[in-house]
Order: sequence, then structure tokens, then C-alpha cells
Amino acid sequence: MADPDAQSWSLEVVRGANVGRRFALQRGETVLGNAPDSAAAINLADQEGNAPRRMAARQAMIDLRNGNPAVADLESPGGTFVNRRRVLPGKSQPLQPDDVIQLGGVQLRVIAAGRAATKPSPPPHDPNRPFSVTLPFGSTCRTWDDFLAVSAQKWNELRQELTSGRLAGALASQGLSAFAPDPNTPGSPDDRLDTWLGALPTTKSAAPELAFHPKTVPFRASAEGSTQERFVTITNTGYRILRGSVTIEPPRCSWLAVVPTEPFAIVDELRLRVVATTPAVVTETMTATVVIESNGGGGRVAITLERPGKSPDPREGATPVASQAGRGLLDSLAPVSARKRFGVGIAAGAAIGVVLLLIGQLRPAPAEALKPDLAAAAVLFAILGAIGGGMLANRRGTVEDVPAGSGSGAVAGVLGAALTVAIGRVIVANLGQGGLSLAGWAVVGAGLAAASLAAVPHRTGEEPSA
Repeated sequence: MADPDAQSWSLEVVRGANVGRRFALQRGETVLGNAPDSAAAINLADQEGNAPRRMAARQAMIDLRNGNPAVADLESPGGTFVNRRRVLPGKSQPLQPDDVIQLGGVQLRVIAAGRAATKPSPPPHDPNRPFSVTLPFGSTCRTWDDFLAVSAQKWNELRQELTSGRLAGALASQGLSAFAPDPNTPGSPDDRLDTWLGALPTTKSAAPELAFHPKTVPFRASAEGSTQERFVTITNTGYRILRGSVTIEPPRCSWLAVVPTEPFAIVDELRLRVVATTPAVVTETMTATVVIESNGGGGRVAITLERPGKSPDPREGATPVASQAGRGLLDSLAPVSARKRFGVGIAAGAAIGVVLLLIGQLRPAPAEALKPDLAAAAVLFAILGAIGGGMLANRRGTVEDVPAGSGSGAVAGVLGAALTVAIGRVIVANLGQGGLSLAGWAVVGAGLAAASLAAVPHRTGEEPSA
């Protein structure tokens, strides 16, 4: 029959690769080391990890023949320690419940299950007492709130420290074993880190928090069956994992879909794809709602599908496409008043006059001093067009649209340069090298404004934003 006293004693890893793992002690002598060759032995090689201090192949021996265990050092180079005191060579050190044995970089706590400890229980841990835990990736935590900040910045690295056992070992070395991660916590590594963050005695909330943008996403109907897509960014501005789901109201909305449809669990952010499919008939604005529900709050995104010919509000949610830049130009021009058109036309005409004068001055030959140069105009207009197109794309869409907007603006600038130089050369050919004065170009701009009013009369309504 097995000895009940022998079976009640065990050693628990408090610093090592698998914090919380227990090794049962059998009656008799048990050798401890990283390559013990005895029949009764506990091999601790897999607990050393990358610790700089290494134990010997046969580091120490525990004797459990008289009911209570005792440990002796086997003349190891680094020595064996009990409660930070070295076990003298040739001496045997009796062990009590909760004693901590150190062999190299591994620490083991003596456990006597079902027996009363022979020394008083340690006082409860004070969560406010000072500590300093430096993590291998360079972050130092001196308060529990610091761990929240580290999780927000380096979630993957902190998760690795938890799963490897190094985090628990670092806390145990500071006397904070009560706050160390439980190695038996169920779930994935992300779930284990999430659970540990929620158990910390922080002064601020560790809960996740939902944020999303935009709150309105407009579409405009096009050809039947064609699809368009926009993106809603869901962001976790809290610390723990944001878990939630996305649904559409009304439930059987045939023209709208979202991807992904399954519940989400995010640490930082998720790009939700919203897809609209134009139905056969769109006689009026169609509406729906994307509902976001999570453990960090909820929100609603308004979705609209405008009938053909009616432009959606560009101020919320639309992601412009370069190929759609000219769409709706006449609709955009109609609300502009006559006063604004003449003001812009006169200013633009005068500006063209100045540009042509500068371009002409770039020519080295005196006979060509005021004759516009196409190459110089193309370079200048392309630069201005690229800058303007990039700024417009960034304003009306996202940063990803800036390259396409800049490219489109540069092409439009080259075309504008060709048209401007052609007009300038015609004028120079007919009026001589003097061409038009700045006042003459201002008159030309006013004439173009008048032509725009004839082609697209002013329609009363809201003035478009600049």
C-alpha cells in the first residue's frame, strides 16, 4: 500500500517555463536536476528555458523516508538554496510547506496537500506596494495600470511572456505570486491574457470600448445588379478583447450585406466591408442600418441607397474612386451662384495670364520671350494638379486614395496645360508678341463664367462646400 504521507508532498514550479506545474514526491530519495540518471528522479531541464543560471545534471536530492522531506545539495557548482539561504555541503535541510527551493534559475515551492502548514500563511498581497517588473521586450511596469498600457501597445509580446511562464516567474520573484497568471486558465493564449488583465487590481477600467467610423454610409444606385462597397472601421479603444457581432436592420434586406458576418473578437481594429447591390427598380431613397453590438458598447451605422441621378452626401463614409471623379459635374455646378462663378472666373483668368507670362519668361530666346512653352507649362500644371488631387482624395476619402488622386490630378494638369498653352499661342499669333494683358485674361475668365451660366443655369439650393 502506498504511503499516504509520501503521496501528499509535491513540488510546484513558481519560477520556470511552466509556472504552476506540480511534481509529486515519492517515498525515499528523489534526485533533482536537468539530466538525472537515477530511477527516482525529477528532470527539470524543460523548466530552465533561457535562464542564464543553469542547474547541474544532478543538482540536489530530496529524502522523504521519515514523513517530512529534507533536501541536500549534491555538490553542485551553483549550489542549492531554500528560502534564499544556501544549503551547506554535506548537510540536509528539513523542508516545511511553502518553503521555496531554488536550483539554478528554477524555483520550486513545497506543497503538502491535505496537511496544515507548519508555519503561518503569508499575509495577503498588497496591490499597492511598490514593484518593478522589466519585460524582455524593454517595457517596465511599476503599477498594475502599466500592464494595461503595455497590452495596448504590445499585445503579442505580452501574450508570449504569459504563455511561456516568464511573466508568472517575474511576478513571483517580486513576491507577487498571487497576481501571477493561472497556468490552468482555459481558452486560447489571447483568452488567457484577456482573463488575466481583467483580474488585475488596476485603478482604471480594463474593459474593452467600442468606437467606429463612419456613422453614415451613402450609396447611389447604378446599373441593375452592380455592386458597390464601402468600409466601416471598428476600433477597440479599451484594453481587453472586444467581442461582438454585426447585424442588418431590417433583417431581410436584400440589397445590403456585410463581411464578415460571424461574431468578431479584436484587440485593435477590424475593417467591416459593407456591400450594396443595386436592385431592379430604385424609385426613392432606400435605407437600412448596420447594428454593432459588443461587450464594449453598441452603435448603429445608417446606410442609404439614393435613386439614380441624386448624389449622396460626400461628407460621411464615401470612399471616392479616381474613375468617378467627373461624375455629377453638372449637378455640382448648378448650385453655384452667378456671383461666385464670375469671381472664380475672373481670378482664374488673371492667374492664367500670370502663368503664361512666367512660362514665356522661361524661354531663353528674346524673340520667343512671350510665347508660352508647353513643356514648362506641363511640368507646372502637373505638380499643381498632383497636389490638388492628393488633397481632395485625402479629404473626400482615406489616405489610401491619395496616390490615385494625385495621379489623376497630374494627368488633368497636363491636359489643362496643353489647353492653356494652345489658347495662349493662338492669342499671341493674332495679337502679336504682347498677347493679352492681365485685364484681358480676366475678361476671358468672366466670359467663361457667363458661358457656364448659359450652359448650366444657377439652381437655388444649398451651396456646395469648398
